[in-house]
Amino acid sequence: SEYSKEKLQQIVAAVKEPLTKLDEITEAVEYFFGNTVNFEPDVKKDVIDIPETKIVLEDFLKLSDELSYTDPEKLHDQLALFRKSFENIKPKQIMWAIRAALTGRLKGADISAVIMILGKDKVRLRVEQAIIN
Repeated sequence: SEYSKEKLQQIVAAVKEPLTKLDEITEAVEYFFGNTVNFEPDVKKDVIDIPETKIVLEDFLKLSDELSYTDPEKLHDQLALFRKSFENIKPKQIMWAIRAALTGRLKGADISAVIMILGKDKVRLRVEQAIIN
């Protein structure tokens, strides 16, 4: 298995809120598995392929080595500072860029939880792939 029992429990906890039936979990958790991201329709065109996203992701890749992958509060603060570091890009666009690169979606589990569950290596790999796509 890709994840420990503890990590699998974290995945379920991260995605369970909007679920109403157990069979919805498969789709809700799919982006946590594997090394590549399957983009939802229009996410690649509307988010990944725009110039601002490339700028955000290149800076986020640099930050990824310094992120806290174990302390949710510290990670939340790091992401808040990262959002504030861009003057001409809206905070929503910044977070969409990160979420799209990591999950292929614009909605889902808390992005801090996603980052902590994926871990440094998968975060870096997915961001690198999104930059070159």
